[in-house]
Amino acid sequence: MEKSRYEWLKVGNSGYKWVKNTQMMTIRGQYFHNIDNKGRVTMPTKLREFLMEELQNDFVVTCWEKCAMIIPRKEWQIVEEKDAKRSILKKEDRNFRLYFMSGAVDSSLDSIGRLFIPPNLRKHARLEKAVVLVGMGRTIEIWDEKRFMQKIEGTDIITECGEYLADLGI
Repeated sequence: MEKSRYEWLKVGNSGYKWVKNTQMMTIRGQYFHNIDNKGRVTMPTKLREFLMEELQNDFVVTCWEKCAMIIPRKEWQIVEEKDAKRSILKKEDRNFRLYFMSGAVDSSLDSIGRLFIPPNLRKHARLEKAVVLVGMGRTIEIWDEKRFMQKIEGTDIITECGEYLADLGI
């Protein structure tokens, strides 16, 4: 989220003016927090700013892998539009809907910057107390801290990242 929210814009011969940057910010980093006994997690400042300002506090939370995922509303609408063109009978399409679409909930932060994670999503991701909020560029993943550490330490993930970077031409 290092990208400035504002930039100078040349205005004819009169000079420059300070305007809001219209490109969406990228969110990254790992933030270790706790979920309270009501299923709420307080968002760290950078994530709260991203959710409140960049996403206008309007996003979707759903299941993914072994975590919960926060997806911007605009991204979610793209998923829904593309999915609407898929078969209602094809097994892979139905499984995607069963797993990803059916767990989704419209969401927003409360007045003090907490996110309520519904029981079904907490159960799916095994979110009980210690969690990691992970910035993934355009989304935020919420992992149980132990599962997250197992994921990044217990696999050949760095090899897969190398292949991904090579595919990007880096």
